[in-house]
This record gives sequence, C-alpha cells and structure tokens, in this order.
Amino acid sequence: MTALALIVVVALGAVALRRVLPRYRYGLTGTCDWVEYWSAARLMWSGQDPYDPDSMLRIQRSVGSELPGPILMWNPPWLLLWLSPVLFPSFPVSALGWMGLNIALLLVGALLARGVIPAGTRLEPRAAWLAAGLFVPALFALKSGQTSVIHLVGAAGFLWCATRGRDFVAGLFLALTSVKPHVVYLLWIVAAWWVVVRGRWWMAVGAATLLIGSAVITETLWPGVLADFRRAVAHPPLYWKTPTVGGLIRTLSPGIDHRWQFAPSLLVGSGTLAYLMVRRPSIDWRVVGPPILLLSVPTAAYGWSFDQIALLPAWLSLVSGALDPGRLPKARAGILATLILIAAIAAAQSIRRSDEVTFFWFGPALGLAYMAWVCNGSTYFNK
Repeated sequence: MTALALIVVVALGAVALRRVLPRYRYGLTGTCDWVEYWSAARLMWSGQDPYDPDSMLRIQRSVGSELPGPILMWNPPWLLLWLSPVLFPSFPVSALGWMGLNIALLLVGALLARGVIPAGTRLEPRAAWLAAGLFVPALFALKSGQTSVIHLVGAAGFLWCATRGRDFVAGLFLALTSVKPHVVYLLWIVAAWWVVVRGRWWMAVGAATLLIGSAVITETLWPGVLADFRRAVAHPPLYWKTPTVGGLIRTLSPGIDHRWQFAPSLLVGSGTLAYLMVRRPSIDWRVVGPPILLLSVPTAAYGWSFDQIALLPAWLSLVSGALDPGRLPKARAGILATLILIAAIAAAQSIRRSDEVTFFWFGPALGLAYMAWVCNGSTYFNK
C-alpha cells in the first residue's frame, strides 16, 4: 500500500505540474526563498562568488523579485552541489521541481521519524504522512521553498540508524544537517561525545566521508568557493531576530550586544557536554533523540519558523500517543487537544503575518507537551 500510495502521489504530481508550469513564476508558493539557491548556483557555476549581494540581487531581479535587497544564501556551497540536478533548469521549472522533491523528502523524513518514536507505540506510515503534512513548520518550509527539510531528514535518519546500530549510515545522515548545523547543534555535541567515549568511530567515518567528499568535489569543480563561504560567514547577519531564545532576548532588550544571540547555544551546549563528561550516561537514541532536538532548536543562535521542522520526531511521538488505543480516552483527547491548540496558534500567527520572532514559543510549547504526555518517570507513554 505504501508503494502504491507513492505511485499515486507521483502521478498526481505529474498531472499538476503540466497544468501549473505555464503560469508558475516568482512570488508564488515555493519560490520566494528558493530563489536564493537558484541565484547562488548560477554564480557558483560561472566562477563568481555565490555570496556576493550585488550579483545575487541582479539575478533575482531578472526572475521577478522586487525586493530592495537580495535574499542571500548562508549555507555551505556543497548544498548547491547536492541540489544541482534540480537547480539546473529555468527558475519556474527548478522551483516546481524543488516543490515536488521537498514534499518527497518530507514524506521520507516522516517515515524515518516514525521509526524513533517511543518503544511500545506504533504509527502507520499514512498516519505519519498526514501528521507531517499538518505540521505547521513543514507547511512554512514548503510555502517558502526553503531547504530545511534536508536537516529534518538528516536528524531523523541519524536517530533511526543510530538506534539500530548502523553507525556509518548514521554518520552520513548526520552530515546532511551540515546545511544548517547550528539548528541541531546539540545533536552534533552528543554524537561527538558518543563517538569518542563509546568508540563509535564508524559514525565519524560516515560523516567525514560525505562532508569531506562533498567539500573536495565542490572546490575542485568551482575553485575558490570555499574561500567565498569563509568570507561570508565571517560577517554573519547579526541583525536577524529569529524565533529563538536568543532572538527573544534581543527583542526584549533593544540595544543589547548582538552576540547575546549566541549565549543560549553556548550555555546549553557547554552544560550538556559537562553533564555527559561527568555522568557518562548510556545513550538510547530513541529516548534522547526528540528531547535533544526540542532543546537544540529553540536555543539555536539562528533558526526561522520553517527550521522548526526538525521537531517533527517529537510531533509524531505525540501523535502516536493520541492514536494509541492502549491509553485512556481522556489522555488521548488531552494529547489531541494540545496538538490542535499548538497548530492553530501557529497557523493563526502565519495568517496574521506576525513577525518571525513571535514564533519563539513553538519549540518550548511542543517541549512542554512532550514532557507532559510522553515523558513519565523512566518509561515512555506509561499507561
């Protein structure tokens, strides 16, 4: 049934593509942020700096952008290498292609996240897909054309493989999160500790294989692009106020030093590492994975509302609890009401076009719901 469902989705997508493509242009769903990757790819392929604002603005204006400034890419250049097949066509075709691939990756991410929900519970693939489709950050990512789904697949795939002892493949998945490593920085810290202390070196080999290999290929094909990236990140967009704890601190304290944006990550990261070094706990990734993401995403130095898509494993854990026939009806209704409330508030904010920083509550709210309904003493979904 799963294979049949995928075939049906692909067929319907092909029909929709044929009807939509002639009228598809910049400004429609899935284009507004995708233009930054499409523009950067054109510059990199022609030997120019893909992080140059003036060049980016010129290309974005050519496809219909009327913004006063360019939308810049801050991801490492190997992201463009990975996405080259879908970036190659004209902008409308490329954006529609990414829309389809974005949806496909979301479905893959949902299947992987489904595999790390608490033991003793079960979530059917179709239920996981439906829940992922109703996950508001996923809708934000699809609407904007963002690439955040890649770090979802990376994080969920890492947890899925690490839970099953497939260390090399887990490392490959972890490397995918390098497109936005700051969002899931805590996952990197715990994984690095696990590799060193528990001797899981194949995980490090897997991550290094993809990262080093991608960097070498990218620099070989387009010499100087890694230096362009280093120059760009040396001057990060400190003016951003994103929906994280750091962004909230800066919003509530106008004029405060921009470097306070990094304080939550430094505090939580160093505290976690100290705990690991002192307590040396055993790691069950099925148990600690979602909480790590729930702590990492809100305390990241930067992270937009669509980057909260990395919290899908926690969302699916709650959905599985709401659908678990072994729980009391009142408990199932409570979980469902919590999920609906969280989704409704986020959707209402989006409709009202609220400032990005006002979405800071989403991660902590989901974390509180996870603690209340999933974590219960030493067991999960304790009846």
